[in-house]
Amino acid sequence: MKTQQTIIGKNIRTLRCQRNMSQERLALEAEISLSNLRLIEQGMANPTILTLLRIANSLHVTINDILYQNPNEVKEVQKLIALMHKLPPEKEDVIMEMIHTIIKILTPIDD
Repeated sequence: MKTQQTIIGKNIRTLRCQRNMSQERLALEAEISLSNLRLIEQGMANPTILTLLRIANSLHVTINDILYQNPNEVKEVQKLIALMHKLPPEKEDVIMEMIHTIIKILTPIDD
């Protein structure tokens, strides 16, 4: 299982490479040391929230894009939540009950 530090480092490296950005340039733009960025990308440092925000801003992404293993899943969940908030509360409850039922059906029972 990947640690959160490993996921963060991999996501930063992937996003940086997608933008054809060197480590040196990202470190400069994010106002962090190059050695710190290298440790973060290797999953060997635990960056502060301020450092993550600086990196996200420099990469023009959200912090979710850095924090999660699959940020697209997070975006889809956020869309569902936004849709549910448009419903009356009693309908939200019905949908939540349906989701719980579906999860119970799809979750294998341990013997």
